[in-house]
Amino acid sequence: GGGSLFRIGIGSIALLLPLLLQLGFGMSPLQSGLLTCASAVGALFIKTAIKMLLRRHGFRSILAYNALLSAASVAVMALFTARTPHLIVFLVLLLGGCVRSLQFTSLNAITYADIPDHIVSQATSMYATVQQLSLGMGVTVGAFALQASSFLQKHGTIVAGDFWPALLIMGLITALSACSAFTLPPDAGAEMAGRAPKVALQAASDTAD
Repeated sequence: GGGSLFRIGIGSIALLLPLLLQLGFGMSPLQSGLLTCASAVGALFIKTAIKMLLRRHGFRSILAYNALLSAASVAVMALFTARTPHLIVFLVLLLGGCVRSLQFTSLNAITYADIPDHIVSQATSMYATVQQLSLGMGVTVGAFALQASSFLQKHGTIVAGDFWPALLIMGLITALSACSAFTLPPDAGAEMAGRAPKVALQAASDTAD
């Protein structure tokens, strides 16, 4: 449930951000694409540190607090204006890509922590379906929020001023995903994160012997 809320919030960025840069700020598709690729660069960069971060902080802390950081990375886009330097936009999107990639990877990993081996294949099919539905719903909810913002502000067409309420709403939805993470036990996914107590590791080793 928390993962779905996160994907709904983040899924809207695929729609709202390019529209903001092109319709709101008048950028060309090439300029918009070059800036938005910062998120992909950030996602690749953080991959090397995810294992270390999970081992140090655990799934519960990462999923809870990083969800809030991810929400902030969405909401902060509401502050962008046509005069915002492109370098600042790029850096914000770069950092946003880092925290969102960390959250996605952590969610994908812990989802299968309590799934028995004999039903992993069914769980994988269901999880993949839920992922795509959530991301698709994010685009729909983001579009609805943008249209509602434009309607309430009585704009005949979409303008830059319509985006900040929509981005704040999607940031709030993203932040709500932290609620489910805070309900996890502190040692959730400890073995997967490499944080299992030495006693438990020793017991596992003895059993294997």
